[in-house]
Amino acid sequence: MQNFKNLKQELAITETLGQITNIYEEIYLMRVRQTRGAVLQNRNFMESLRDVFTEVKLLYGGVLLQNRKMLQARKGPNSKQNVAVLLSSSKKFTGEVTQRVFLAFSEYARQNRCDLVVVGKSGYDLFKGSASAMPEQRALYFEDLGASLLLPILRQYATVSLFYGKFVSLVKQEANTQTVKEVDYSSLAKQRSAKSAKSFIVEPEVATVADFFEQELFDAFYRQAAQESTLASLGSSIAQLEEATNNTEERLGYLHQANRRQNRLAANRRQLNTLPSVVFAAEGGL
Repeated sequence: MQNFKNLKQELAITETLGQITNIYEEIYLMRVRQTRGAVLQNRNFMESLRDVFTEVKLLYGGVLLQNRKMLQARKGPNSKQNVAVLLSSSKKFTGEVTQRVFLAFSEYARQNRCDLVVVGKSGYDLFKGSASAMPEQRALYFEDLGASLLLPILRQYATVSLFYGKFVSLVKQEANTQTVKEVDYSSLAKQRSAKSAKSFIVEPEVATVADFFEQELFDAFYRQAAQESTLASLGSSIAQLEEATNNTEERLGYLHQANRRQNRLAANRRQLNTLPSVVFAAEGGL
């Protein structure tokens, strides 16, 4: 059993840790409340826009299937072919969502020839820790999700795949993957069934419309993914902090109980120590 001094020290430290985790949890809850509405509203808009863009890509893919020279010309200007981008947080307490996103990212990296970009310290720490699983892989690292430095680099690639966390609720976050840029739309057209085909009148022409969508939506898709990643990290952090708070409260209950037990033992010892004096005084009186 701990001595009285060590018990008091651990009790004080645990109470302080409990206060710190409560403060962090309140801060993260406040940040979630501030950002959740905007992110979810933008998500609905971007998903609707993505559905329209998907139809345009399918139309363009059908054209590319019939015109291989056009497809080769489209691939030609892209000096770099494929990049996978892991979006993560640079904050602590990111919880399980970062692990799940990283697993999807690392699996993709093992199965595809691609360059790698890691954004956020939590993701980069996982990447460095997995060196044995991906010994030949190197990654370009960015400390935060800011787009000013990263987007010009990503635009050089023919295919850009983002891996990030998606907020569902405070108790649930999911790993999400999105291809925000790709060149060979003919592969999409091959997967399209005749029954699902939709008819469109495109003006001026489908290639021009597809190129416009690609250029205008690329930045928007990345920024939305970055916001989704931030919100998911906050939600996962709150879950982790809640677990830490529960563990702290459980430990505090044990320590308070041990402290009461130590106090009772100390009181009993003091009473026992006074008995010889009482007996001696009584004998002396005789």
